[in-house]
Amino acid sequence: MTFKKTFKIGLIALASFLITNCNEEKKNNPKQEVKPEVVTPKVFKATIKLKTSVEDKFSLIMNNVKIDEFQKMNISAYEVIPTSTAMETLEVTFFEGIFSNLIILDLGNKAEKNVEISSVELTYGSNAILASNDQIKDYFRLNKFVSYDDENNIFVTKKINGQHFPRLILKPNIINKLKK
Repeated sequence: MTFKKTFKIGLIALASFLITNCNEEKKNNPKQEVKPEVVTPKVFKATIKLKTSVEDKFSLIMNNVKIDEFQKMNISAYEVIPTSTAMETLEVTFFEGIFSNLIILDLGNKAEKNVEISSVELTYGSNAILASNDQIKDYFRLNKFVSYDDENNIFVTKKINGQHFPRLILKPNIINKLKK
C-alpha cells in the first residue's frame, strides 16, 4: 500500500469514528430545554375606580423622582373625571424604572366635591396591592383639604381660607411593600 492510500483510509476511519461518536452522544444527551427566567419590568401602574359629584381634573403625581445624584423631578398624569352615577376608571402607567417615595392622588381643585373610591390597585414590578372601598383610608394619608365620611365611605373635599388642594398621599409602608 502506498502512503496516499493508507492516509485516505486513515482519514475515512477517523471521520467514521467521529460521526458515530457524535451521533451516540446526541442520543445519550437529549436537548434540555433552558427555561428563560421571567423578569417582570419595574413599571408602576395605578388603577383607581371612582366617581365624583363635580367634574374635575384628577391627577396621580410622583414627587421627587430621582434622576441622578443632583436632580429630581415631579411627574404627573391627569384625567378629567366627569360627574357620573357609575364608577369611572383612572388608569395611569408610568415609565419603567420610574418610582418615588411620595405618590399623591390629587382630587382636583375646581370646586368642593364628594368622591367615592371603590378600589385602588397599585402594582410595581411583580408586587401588587389592592385596596377596597373600606381599606382606602388605611392606605392613604389625607391632607387638610380632605376628610373621610365613615358612614357613607366617601371623601369630602373642602376649602380652607379660599384655597382648595385636596390630596391623598400614599403611606410610606405601602410604598415600601411595592418596592420589595
